[in-house]
Amino acid sequence: MPQFFRDSTPRIYFLVLLLGLFLSSCAEPTEIELPISVTRQPLPTSTESIIPPTEMPPPPKTLVVCLGMEPESLFLYANTQPEVDTILQALYDGPVEVREFRYEPVILTKLPNFEDGDARIEQVVVSEGEIYFNPETQLPDSLQASKSYLPAGCHQMNCATTYSEGDVVMDRLVAEFQLLSGITWSDGEPLKASDSVYSFQVDADQATLSTKYLVQRTSRYVALDDLRTQWAGIPGFLDPEYESNFWSPLPEHVLGTNPIESLYSLEEAVKTPIGWGPYVIESWEPGEEIMMRKSETYFRSSEGLPAFELLRFRFLGRDYVSALEQVLTGECDILDESLLPIDQWESALELVESGRLEMASTVGTVIERLDFNIVKNSSVESISIFADVRTRQAIASCIDRQALMADLAYGLSVVPESYLPPSHPLQIAESPTQVGNASDAIELLIEIGWQDHDNDPATARVSQGITGIVNDAPLMFDLLTTNDPVHELLAEKIKADLAQCGASLNIEFGDAQEIFTPWPNGPVFGGRFDTVLWAWPVFVSPPCELYGSFEIPTADFPFGLNASGFADQEYDQACGRIILGPPEGEDFLDAIETTEEIYQTQRPSIPLYIRPRLLVYGKEICGLDLDSTSYSALWNLEEFNAGEACTP
Repeated sequence: MPQFFRDSTPRIYFLVLLLGLFLSSCAEPTEIELPISVTRQPLPTSTESIIPPTEMPPPPKTLVVCLGMEPESLFLYANTQPEVDTILQALYDGPVEVREFRYEPVILTKLPNFEDGDARIEQVVVSEGEIYFNPETQLPDSLQASKSYLPAGCHQMNCATTYSEGDVVMDRLVAEFQLLSGITWSDGEPLKASDSVYSFQVDADQATLSTKYLVQRTSRYVALDDLRTQWAGIPGFLDPEYESNFWSPLPEHVLGTNPIESLYSLEEAVKTPIGWGPYVIESWEPGEEIMMRKSETYFRSSEGLPAFELLRFRFLGRDYVSALEQVLTGECDILDESLLPIDQWESALELVESGRLEMASTVGTVIERLDFNIVKNSSVESISIFADVRTRQAIASCIDRQALMADLAYGLSVVPESYLPPSHPLQIAESPTQVGNASDAIELLIEIGWQDHDNDPATARVSQGITGIVNDAPLMFDLLTTNDPVHELLAEKIKADLAQCGASLNIEFGDAQEIFTPWPNGPVFGGRFDTVLWAWPVFVSPPCELYGSFEIPTADFPFGLNASGFADQEYDQACGRIILGPPEGEDFLDAIETTEEIYQTQRPSIPLYIRPRLLVYGKEICGLDLDSTSYSALWNLEEFNAGEACTP
């Protein structure tokens, strides 16, 4: 996407200038002796024509988007700031959008699928030492003796085979993509399939600071002609998100002659990248703004897009209060999500209710979760108090999640029952929302053996006759969470809810980086916690692996994601089918439903609520379409408009 250009005469400058002119016109005149003689000129006669003043053209139609922090770079593979995602929407349109947990083509004719034949599973011969997808570790691996592999036609662990020697036959997924014809870069050069392949090569280079997740699971990515690319995964890897495996193009004709390691400092890659989107960069004033102008080569220009001639990205830092005020004064047309933290939501909602601002909101993809340590508990010198599923169910019933959502998300979200959001198209299992019920929770705790020994609701219940837990142990445990305002408030509300059921909670706050440190040093993934309150995103593929026993962190698998230690054989088998098999068909859907049902009954964690997404904008702006899963809230920026064009 091309960068934005700077407005040399900002709106504020015009106001100050006009104010100065107004004040000077009201000043008392001063008598001054002029050292010249003045000759009175005759008035024009009726035969002389008076030339009317030239009518000035209207100023260019400009959209002002205000962001938080200024990015250091706009290089496609240096994107570490959320503000960059917003800016790149103006330079690149697609190539694929994500909407409501589904991929949609933008500059592609369609997405590949098995029915049309542009996605297929083919059989390939794999020899010793070649790279394949290890179904046990779920990582790329070298095929060696004693390692597991899935032979052709096998898509779950119950038919996995141990390799000994020689050649074996495995399945491989292949997908083909085709660009729309006629798309050009903003400099007029044709956008080619080879530009996407060049982007893959940049991504794959060791000098490029990218995760390499898909690169390492790719055996081939090539251009078939000027418009078509083909992706092939490594044997055994049937990527459930294969339809998005088209690398976002980079202009090879501009960058291709430079060493890849130099792209992080190259002006054409970092400050003035070109794209095929609705805008091109005109100027970048450090610390102030990026200015862009409408692209003359945009492939949707025949639709009258984009509607604005100019686009300004202004950087306001972390001055959140001022940001809202600048929407009111017209200095900002739209506030990016980065300028609307939760502690400003109440102020924003008040302005919306008073009719001074507009707001778009939708349920997001980040789930606030409370996870149990099922294996070990630091408060009791015995097995974890959460080893009994009934205890986990009681704690879940004790927490009024609907009230949490209403208080912390201002009622703008939902309470999920599954590890998938209710709006996810693969959310299959029935999941009626459970309202917190302290009475039901107390009955269940008494049934387990947690008794109110002193009839004092202010003290914790104690254990009596619970297998594996010493008598008179208090129902007391720690909650570890990050020291941000949202989690601090959320933790206190959970503590108050649990107290009504006779459970005592000790809240511990830690740095996010420390909490997420992998095994064995991190307190969570290292197993040194009772419960943890954290937020996890959900994307297109169901993240069933979060509760698979194969994801429990160990010395052999230090980056495992299942911190709870939850292990269920039926769950593992169903999740393995989701991960290892083709992402379609009844078996695939049945496997998802099985994992959801087990999650709901076994409760390895409590999904509290889903964070909403909010966007604030001026009264004159229209065309915004806030989506749960889009990378940026401004994903359809080219369709924004203002003023009379917004009238239905």
